[in-house]
Amino acid sequence: MDDEFRELGRRRGRLQREAIEWAVDEIDELCADTGIDRTPLVENAEATLENVPSRHRAAFEGMAEVLDVDRDLYAAYAFSFSDLAGELADANASGGRSHARSRSSGRHSRYASDGCTNVLVADSHTATEGALAFKNRDIVGRGIRPVAIVEQPAIGPYHGYITVDTCGTVLLYKGANDAGLVAANTHIDVTRDEVGPDEAVRNGTVVRRILEECSTVGEARALVESYPPRLFTGHSLLLADAEESLLLEVDPISESVQPVDEPVVARTNHFLESESPVPISSEERLERARALLSTTEWPYSRDDLRRVSNDHEYVPGEYSICRHAGENAADPEAFGQETTVSASLFEGGEAAVDAAIGYPCLDGFARYELGGDVPEDLLSGRRWLEQVPPIRQKQKVLVRG
Repeated sequence: MDDEFRELGRRRGRLQREAIEWAVDEIDELCADTGIDRTPLVENAEATLENVPSRHRAAFEGMAEVLDVDRDLYAAYAFSFSDLAGELADANASGGRSHARSRSSGRHSRYASDGCTNVLVADSHTATEGALAFKNRDIVGRGIRPVAIVEQPAIGPYHGYITVDTCGTVLLYKGANDAGLVAANTHIDVTRDEVGPDEAVRNGTVVRRILEECSTVGEARALVESYPPRLFTGHSLLLADAEESLLLEVDPISESVQPVDEPVVARTNHFLESESPVPISSEERLERARALLSTTEWPYSRDDLRRVSNDHEYVPGEYSICRHAGENAADPEAFGQETTVSASLFEGGEAAVDAAIGYPCLDGFARYELGGDVPEDLLSGRRWLEQVPPIRQKQKVLVRG
């Protein structure tokens, strides 16, 4: 099936070419201006690439074939972006992210990630037929990380899916497939010292495999449990289908996959069932999400979860659920701060997403179905390009020309 995925990659590369080439060229110029050594970033990316399923590697190579960019830098963009953004934040003397190790028993990325807020509500507590799940996707470098609706059709035995994610990547962090299975994760900055990128299982690989290979929550749980937990980066994983929903906490240090079968759960970027670092932003966002959910009468509606996604308690900044660029952002790229670049709302049993591209409070949600009439500018990333800050419009126009 690798040939089919390679061709799929070529088609996606052509569709998203403008956005990807612009982003990688911008990164190329910034790296040159700041003198960043790309070698370790590229080496990490290549080690990761060798460790993903061969069909995902073929999809990446298919995209690389049709893009007019430095292939090594494109690999760093696709697989080492957090570390790349951290280096650029440091080089610009505007990084505000903590580089400290907060747990001596595990290894952490030098540039610790504390982004994303997720909520899962079982169908017993929703006003809809199925369970509801949302994810606010928070990343560093929002100003140079194009976002699009991503659709993949069914290919042989692999399910089709729809999601919102970064242009040009093969790692996925949420989505719904054609069987109505929903998966979404939150990153928890815990890994094992002895597990390197050539062995580690990326969270984005797990979510994509679930969407492609599984039809039910039970199958998804079995796939996760088929891995030795020590190979993962810590994460919580929300799962929902037409019949059930479940949260899994995956901890590589204790080597455990712990199910949390509660009707209403919220998660940010630390464990509740075991030990982990607890970033201040993660704690604040979790407490706020729980407060909003506890003061809302159930059954919960889609609008109830959208209100959580849009929330600006603690001002619209790095501690709010809808996270805006602040003083640590290194504007316009925001390399030094995680901000909300998209929001996705799913219902178990449906191959569709209610998506907001950008800050959900400003850009609002619209519904898109797998195989439906998704606007081309959302699939290509061109709508995201229109949101590039005005001071950077010149570069965008030059690349387009």
